[in-house]
Amino acid sequence: MKHERRIVEGLLVAALATGGVQDVPKPEQAKTKQVDTLTIEKKEEVRNSKELESFPESDPKFCREHPVESELMGEIRRLPKTEQAHAIEQLSCIFNDARKLVREKRFAYASEEKRYFSACYDTSKYHDIVTSARFASEKTGIPENVLIGIGFLESQHNTIASREDTGVYGAFQMTLDTAKVASRSAKKIFGFAIPVRTPEDLFVMKNSTRLAALRLRSLQEQFGQLGLAIVAYAGGDFGLEKKIVDAFPKIDLGHRDWNEMVKANREGKELQKKVQSLIRIVRSGRATPTQTKELSVATRLLSATRDVYTKAKLRRDKKRLDIPGLLRTHHVNLLSLHEAFKKDGNVPHSLTYPLMIDELGQLADKHARIAKKKNKSDLDKAE
Repeated sequence: MKHERRIVEGLLVAALATGGVQDVPKPEQAKTKQVDTLTIEKKEEVRNSKELESFPESDPKFCREHPVESELMGEIRRLPKTEQAHAIEQLSCIFNDARKLVREKRFAYASEEKRYFSACYDTSKYHDIVTSARFASEKTGIPENVLIGIGFLESQHNTIASREDTGVYGAFQMTLDTAKVASRSAKKIFGFAIPVRTPEDLFVMKNSTRLAALRLRSLQEQFGQLGLAIVAYAGGDFGLEKKIVDAFPKIDLGHRDWNEMVKANREGKELQKKVQSLIRIVRSGRATPTQTKELSVATRLLSATRDVYTKAKLRRDKKRLDIPGLLRTHHVNLLSLHEAFKKDGNVPHSLTYPLMIDELGQLADKHARIAKKKNKSDLDKAE
C-alpha cells in the first residue's frame, strides 16, 4: 500500500535520476562525462514522458484510490515536456505538505488518529458510509474515496453536525440553499427526488452523501476538473473564480461584466421606482411641467441602464461558454493555483483542502481494515 501511494515520488526519481548509481569518474573520464550530460538529460526527459504517458493505464488501482493525485498527473501530461519534471517535483512537494498538514491540524498522535476515524470502528455506521458513497459515486461519477474523504474532513462523518455561524448541516456541512440547488438534479441522476426543507433532512446519511455528490458533479461540469470542483465545494464557486483571476490575470471569466451588471441592476431598480412614482403623479393630473420632464428623462435613463445590463450579460455569457476549455488552455489546475499562491506565501485553506482528500480516504480504509480484523479476532476468541 505504501509503495503504491508513492508512485509520484517514483516518477520524481525517474525524472531527476541519472540512470542509477555511477562510479566516481576518473580525471580522464571527466571530460567525456561532461559532454554526455546533455544526452543523459535528454534520455531522462524522454523516459519521464513515457512514464507519464503510461501512468493512468499502468496502475488503475492507484487512480481509483488517489483520484485527486492521478488527475493532476494527467494535467502534468498536458504540459510541454520540458516543464513536466519540475511539475512532478512540485506535485510531490504539495502532497507531502498536505499529509503533514493533515496530521498537524487533525491528529498529531496515533491515539488522536484513531479517535478521528472512530466512525470506521462502528461497523454498522461505516457500512452505511461506504454504501451511500458507493451508490452516489456510481450515479454521479464522483469517486467513492472523495466522498468518504470529504465526509471525514468536514465532520468526521458526524451525521448531526451543524454550525450556527455558517448555517451548515450534516456530515457534508452543506447550507440549506446549496442543498436545495443540488437536489434539483436528483430526479435526473438518481431517478428519485431528495426533499430538502429543514436541516433535519441533511442529517440523513444517504441524503447528505447524495446531495454532496450532486454538488460536486455540478462543480466538476462547471470547471472541468475534480480538484477544482473540490476547491469550489470548500470555498464556493465564486471564491474559486476569484482565486483563478488573482493568480492568472490574463484570464477573463466576466467578473468586470458581472460588476457592471450588478451596478446597472441596482441603478435600474432605483430608476424604476422613480418612474413609477412620477407616472402616478402624471396620471393624477397634478404633475408640474418639471415633473413631466423628469419622467421623460428618467424613462430614457431606465432604458439605457437596461441596455447596459443586457450587453454586459451577453459579454459575460460569451466568455463563460467553455470555462473548462479556457482553464485547460492556460494550464490552470489545482497544482498551478497552489504554486501561484505559494509564491506570495499565503496558500488559502480551500486550495489545500483537496490535497488532503486522498490521504484521508486511504487512512479511513486502513482503520476500517484494522476494525474488521479486530472484530474477527474478538469473534474467534469468543468461540
